[in-house]
Amino acid sequence: MALINFQKALVDIYTDKSTRTDFLSDKEVFYKKYNLDDREKKAISALPKTPLKLFAESLINKKNKMIKKILAKNPNIVAASSAYINGPMLFFKNQDEIKKVEIGTGAFNILKTLPDKGFMLSDLFKSYLAAQNAGISDFLNISLLINKETLWEKNLKIL
Repeated sequence: MALINFQKALVDIYTDKSTRTDFLSDKEVFYKKYNLDDREKKAISALPKTPLKLFAESLINKKNKMIKKILAKNPNIVAASSAYINGPMLFFKNQDEIKKVEIGTGAFNILKTLPDKGFMLSDLFKSYLAAQNAGISDFLNISLLINKETLWEKNLKIL
């Protein structure tokens, strides 16, 4: 129907594991979700399973390398990614280890409206109020994580 729906469907297949699983298990539900026409359905259904999975894994590996490179250059960065293996993820360096923490879409929406340099609790609360599809539990979870890992005053990079 619309090129944007077709493109969104492809991006989600390649970057979101749950969408990829839905696509591989029940194509008709997937097609309805993206409002695809017959021509687009035929094109997407022709995607071979194994190369699709390998390409998705290569995208994750590429993102991992990019994150490692960013955090190696500047350990004072907290990186947030909307599309990762099982959904949004937060990355940061803790001593010599890169930590990965799954966060929900609501928490990611809060983070993406934060200032990119040295955010404080008041900034987090303002971002929560401005974020779309974010609940109080998202705000509390991300606040607790940031406090527990002492990520205040770090620079935020949205990937």
